[in-house]
Amino acid sequence: VTGETMAGRRDLGTLVEVAKMYYLDGINQSRIAKTLGISTSSVSRMLNQARETGLVTVAINDPREGVGRREDLEEALAARFCLESAYVAAHRPGVAPMDLVARLAAEVVNGRLSQVSSIGLSWGRTVSAFAHCFERPRSMTPLDIYPLSGGMSVKDSDVSGNASVQALARRCGGKAHRIDAPVIVSSAQVCAAMLAEPIVLEALRDAASCELAVVGIGSMGVHWSATLSLAAVLSPAEMAEVRAAGIAGDVCGRTLNDDGEAVRTPVDDHLIGLTLDELRDIPEVIGIAAGAEKSRGVAGILRSGIVQSVVVDEQLADVVLST
Repeated sequence: VTGETMAGRRDLGTLVEVAKMYYLDGINQSRIAKTLGISTSSVSRMLNQARETGLVTVAINDPREGVGRREDLEEALAARFCLESAYVAAHRPGVAPMDLVARLAAEVVNGRLSQVSSIGLSWGRTVSAFAHCFERPRSMTPLDIYPLSGGMSVKDSDVSGNASVQALARRCGGKAHRIDAPVIVSSAQVCAAMLAEPIVLEALRDAASCELAVVGIGSMGVHWSATLSLAAVLSPAEMAEVRAAGIAGDVCGRTLNDDGEAVRTPVDDHLIGLTLDELRDIPEVIGIAAGAEKSRGVAGILRSGIVQSVVVDEQLADVVLST
């Protein structure tokens, strides 16, 4: 064994540096060798050592593989919250819970498409991930796809309902519909005026008529749910009212408490989207969420009866069942 090889084995810092350059930065072995002043064969040996010692692990997230499920947690969730069905994605090392939930939700919805001709989507990161990983079945009826609420600011446009609708339509060859209005506006007066516009009113009526809805479940103070009140441009008194309202979570921006009861706040007068009653009238609503931090919101929404089915990851399911 050469002294150079021994030095490579002894120097953890160099080993980490080589691994990062190769696996994270995409630098080839000859360039790494030149940069660090070592031979190409030494770089190769160090990369092998990094894999053999577990310093580097390789995970292949094959989208063709089905998502593993925790049937015990599924049965427990369905029984606890009187759900028609529950789907729990099993943990997979190296794969984010949101990706697992999105893929499992895509599998679930794929199994429903022979029974429906229209689907509605809310906003959010998990709904967006679901729309982007959906695989078109070999045969399916033409599908109308509706947003359940208005769009978002340019900053958040990638996770808006309109954007997810467009993504799903591209993936399955369906017809994308739009609501040409923001999901949240700066005043109750502006909201009332926009809801009186025929084009907005008709779009919301069409969305309310969908046969299947996939909605993200928000939890108070987590991710985009934390900015709803700020986007509504509320007064200090109105903000205080929202904070004191006992909100657990939201679906399509409509808030509920820990018992699953609707909580009306000043934000409602700024929202352009389906109401809770309109969501309840949709034949099947599938709620999706990922991450244990969403547990309070998910538990509240599941108690509301708004969703008949839920898709979550196993860590989130564990925490929800422990509440």
